[in-house]
Amino acid sequence: MKLEKGEEAEVFMGTYWTIQSAEKWEEIQRKSYLTGNPNFIYPEFIEAYHWIMKKMKQKIPSYQGEYPV
Repeated sequence: MKLEKGEEAEVFMGTYWTIQSAEKWEEIQRKSYLTGNPNFIYPEFIEAYHWIMKKMKQKIPSYQGEYPV
């Protein structure tokens, strides 16, 4: 769907379930979201992560370059 100038899109956030460490729970409490850790990315997937991070930077004004989960 293409938006016309001045139109706003509705944003629907889902609920996702995950098992995380106590440290990740504290991160969620501080930031309200999780970030990925590049130390846990398989080397064969790092290029794909960088591609999606580039796209996120283009589309999400507040994106600061964190690795996605």
